[in-house]
Amino acid sequence: MSIGTLVAFDRLVLPQRFDRVERLEVERDALRVVNALEVRGQLLDVLLVDWAHWDDTYQFMEAPDSAEAEEYRSSNLVDDLLEALGLGALIFLDTDGGLREALWRWPSGEATPIQGLEPTSEAVLSLSMGAQASGSSVGVIRMPVGHPMLAAARPIAMSASTGASHGTLIMALWLDDVFASELSESLATPLRFETLASEPDVVDLTSEVDAIAIVEDGELNVQALIRDIGGRPAFLVETSQRREIADLFDQALWLGIAAVVLTIGLAAMMIYVATDVLLLRPMLRMRHELAHLRTDAAGGPRDVAHGGGDPDSGTSRLSVRGRDEIAEVAHAVNAMLDRLTDSAAEQERLMIAVGEQEEVARTALLEMGEGFLAFDHAGRCQVCNPAAARMLKRSPEQVRGRHITELLPSARAPQYSDGPQIIEVSGRSLAITRSANLQGARSGRSVVVLRDVTDILD
Repeated sequence: MSIGTLVAFDRLVLPQRFDRVERLEVERDALRVVNALEVRGQLLDVLLVDWAHWDDTYQFMEAPDSAEAEEYRSSNLVDDLLEALGLGALIFLDTDGGLREALWRWPSGEATPIQGLEPTSEAVLSLSMGAQASGSSVGVIRMPVGHPMLAAARPIAMSASTGASHGTLIMALWLDDVFASELSESLATPLRFETLASEPDVVDLTSEVDAIAIVEDGELNVQALIRDIGGRPAFLVETSQRREIADLFDQALWLGIAAVVLTIGLAAMMIYVATDVLLLRPMLRMRHELAHLRTDAAGGPRDVAHGGGDPDSGTSRLSVRGRDEIAEVAHAVNAMLDRLTDSAAEQERLMIAVGEQEEVARTALLEMGEGFLAFDHAGRCQVCNPAAARMLKRSPEQVRGRHITELLPSARAPQYSDGPQIIEVSGRSLAITRSANLQGARSGRSVVVLRDVTDILD
């Protein structure tokens, strides 16, 4: 019976728990990748600061035709600069947004201009305006051809932050397969970047949640949506994980069962050889009874050797004969079964009691004359009884899900209230008592009690 129970537990309960654990783990991996992209953007911005706030860069933009500017080009803007910095583009824009200087590097190594990074392109204009407005701008650019890019922009200024800026400096790096491979190695997580065209149905789903999990060919794949600097979908980050936890547990389970069965078989053989028939018979009898006990567990307590017992009580019992060790074992097994039966009965009683208490609470909420509203940590209504709906002149379905400011726009925050507040709703005077959010609690929920005091005030 115990092995059967263990196998049933492994088949019915553990798979759901392992599935939830594996999903949470791989979703965390996907979000780690998203966070790593954000960190990579910050590191790119740090590198950009060294160049954009460098006095030599400022003088280069101030006098591009001077000897110093030519020295700046020959010393700094060398052919292998982008490869050394791991960049795909370095763009110097003047104060009018025109291209002053640029270095290009495609993933293939070509040094030709990159389509989508022209000074008049939407991405470059967005980066430049963001940098001039806030001091820096970092984001993903969805390219018309090839892989997306991660770009950062800053105004070109003196290191002492004096004087007007002399244009904008933009750095960009490719989010290609090489970048994904390096990121995967640093995070110790398998990942890849998917184009939006390959997964059109996933874009809508990932727009509503951080990440979604999909099971394919024994793998748990999670995809998270990355948006570009304009807030539009750019590409998908996908991580995967083999579903190994449940398989490993199954292997350990069956190996354990095999070891137990093998041990019992060897022990039985040794006992049979080492003992005489007088000791073997009681053991064989108990073994026979245990087999019946396992198959007849759905019957009732009865003497499996003599067919006694009540067939409706829910468990079987071993026969106890004599006062030897076998009888003590049978007595202990029966005592254990009695405790399990009592425990099951107590659990059923508690479940019934909990159900009754829930029904009482539900009835009280529905029948109470005062309005009752419960809000979550975001201030949206989760619970509304009929009395509250009547006072608000809406149905409970119309109330639930709405923000407190929509339902009670004139209600003050609880920390500014000395007691019940009187507000006007749909021509009625309502006295509301509102609890403060529990800032230290995880839920952050609050409740509001409504009383119609129109007749009293009149």
